[in-house]
Amino acid sequence: SVICRENYREADLADKIEMQKIYWYWLCNIPGIGRKKIERLLEEYKTPEEICRQKKIEWFTEKEQEAFVESKKIKWLARYTQAKANGIRIITCEDREYPKRLICLHDRPYVLYVKGNLPDEDIPTCGIVGARNCTRYGAALAGEIGRVLATNGIQVISGLARGIDGEGQNGAVHASGASFGILGCGVDICYPEENRKLYELIQDKGGLISEFAPGTQARPTHFPMRNRLISALSDKLIVVEAKKKSGSLITVDFALEQGKEVFGVPGRVTDVLSEGVNNLLRLGAGVLTRPEDILEEFDISSLGKCTKEEKNNFLLAEKENMLYSMLDLQPKNIQYIIEETGMDVSAVSEILLELQMRGLIVEYGKNHYAKIKI
Repeated sequence: SVICRENYREADLADKIEMQKIYWYWLCNIPGIGRKKIERLLEEYKTPEEICRQKKIEWFTEKEQEAFVESKKIKWLARYTQAKANGIRIITCEDREYPKRLICLHDRPYVLYVKGNLPDEDIPTCGIVGARNCTRYGAALAGEIGRVLATNGIQVISGLARGIDGEGQNGAVHASGASFGILGCGVDICYPEENRKLYELIQDKGGLISEFAPGTQARPTHFPMRNRLISALSDKLIVVEAKKKSGSLITVDFALEQGKEVFGVPGRVTDVLSEGVNNLLRLGAGVLTRPEDILEEFDISSLGKCTKEEKNNFLLAEKENMLYSMLDLQPKNIQYIIEETGMDVSAVSEILLELQMRGLIVEYGKNHYAKIKI
């Protein structure tokens, strides 16, 4: 075949393992040839190289046969070399470093593309998923859960999406923890673009992982495939805010099918974004009432007990500390704060302004205040 002759002629220095990677790269990127057909090809011909040697596949449609022939004319060695030059590793299901957590999947990817690292097999992992259009409360809580996990040595897995996914991973990264973004596009593409900074930071101690070849744009059909890898690479899964019909619940379905434990953060019964999570809890999912709860599930004692809040409190005056301590991630009206503290309006307003300037609280809407972090 063209790919056999051309690649061996051009790759005198490439060893046999590298060449097999190129054949896998080719096989998994023939237009119009999906997983089921690849599975059938492997049953018949055993290896991608042997498949490539075939001139005609009898059961292919005319369009598939044409795509098969044309695909072998592409210089796959050049594409493979370019991917490596861009810091992208191609990991096949035959490689020793292929994630053990994926081996049990009946539809595991034959090829993974990786920028950065793969999750450490010997370190516990936890997925964090939830609504893209989350509330500020949900975003702050997801970030705090990510921080708690990372601080206690747990790897964080998510989809690098806007909202809960990205906030959870941001929390882990800024706590110098390892986090891994599973993408519905090529690892050379940052999607969504608003998460560019996280996309760059996450590669330091964690990594970006995709089953889609470099250059592949994000498409709606890719995300359910991405979601099954999030759950498969996670030992446990946490859901923070999800509508009754949500992509996050697709990840939950995969997790349950894969035998993973699922936990939800309860929300107010009147909130649309709480419907999906609260229903999970009703059906028997584990309940998290504070970020540290998940550590008990991993049988880990909390590290770094001097939290950011405690450090902040140490630096606050008595009245500031009293006011700050009564706030949480759910915004509270200034009138409620006045009644609870017993201070007059001017004193409360002055302290709230001071806390905002220190970056400890934020005003949501008019006269509603909440902590930025727990």
